[in-house]
Amino acid sequence: LFPLLRAMPALTVYALDLSATAVGIVRSHPLAEAGRVVAAVGDLTEGSLPPELSGCAADVATLMFVLSAIAPSKFGAALRAVRSGLRPGGAVLLRDYGAGDGACARMEAGREAKRLDASAPWLVRQDGTRAYFFS
Repeated sequence: LFPLLRAMPALTVYALDLSATAVGIVRSHPLAEAGRVVAAVGDLTEGSLPPELSGCAADVATLMFVLSAIAPSKFGAALRAVRSGLRPGGAVLLRDYGAGDGACARMEAGREAKRLDASAPWLVRQDGTRAYFFS
């Protein structure tokens, strides 16, 4: 986020996270304090963006390891929320876990992760968070 802001002086960023701590860290950065970042706490699975982000019309939305933390039954609501923040013709860039990738192999090999269902691509980390591995 911040390297992009430094490289692109005209860029404005809208940021969303479930964690108030993460949003606080972003908001306290000098580039955010300069008004180039609008950050909010929110849950994409509710199907809409929080008030701080309503009305934004972004060219690009990035979802970095977001969908893997959401139950598949809530993907539709999450993507509707993302779409509501994009301008017409805007793009969504995804980066997430894949079945058999290095992160999956490390989690399966470790004692801290467990599989919720032998036939499902879900793993639960030691801290209780879930990771979905796409195929």
